[in-house]
Amino acid sequence: VSYKGKSFVNKTKGYFMETEEINDTIYGTGFLSESYKVRFDRPFLVGASRYGAQADERTGSGFFFTLHEMPGIDNYVAVGEVVSGQEALQLADAQGADVRIADCGVLGTINA
Repeated sequence: VSYKGKSFVNKTKGYFMETEEINDTIYGTGFLSESYKVRFDRPFLVGASRYGAQADERTGSGFFFTLHEMPGIDNYVAVGEVVSGQEALQLADAQGADVRIADCGVLGTINA
């Protein structure tokens, strides 16, 4: 599973940019959606995309960046936060630029 070469295909200027769906995940052919209580109350949060119509449907692996607070999507799962590069996302959003992931990989292990 890799996001390398994938594009952000769903963009709403000033609000979010979402990757195209990747059908496979590290869990196989999808995963059950969950709903956490993390609020999308600030920009630059990373959320897990849900491509199924219902919360209990299996979904592919995709994600989105928020560019503005978005309290209406609090039923999505926040999986992270952009800690650097916010200016690049703002510039791409302002210019309506096509955004593609040049490279990606595993950064390290998270100890729970």
